Amino acid sequence: MRKTSIVSARELYNKLNITTPYAEWIESVKEYGFNEGFDFIDVDDDTIMSISMTTSICIITKSPQSTKIMEALEAA
Repeated sequence: MRKTSIVSARELYNKLNITTPYAEWIESVKEYGFNEGFDFIDVDDDTIMSISMTTSICIITKSPQSTKIMEALEAA
């Protein structure tokens, strides 16, 4: 991942190899109690997420890919 303080939800979705359609997945993610305008914003056909939200999603996902993403975020 690029060194940044925000993450594209669509990019994270692809890196995590999620099988649920993107639109369904992102709506379910938003139901975890994240705050629009603070944790994420919707931009065109993507959602831009904070590092904190991204890390939380990786923890919930519990996959080898999510572990690698969290390690990359911590190293940034």
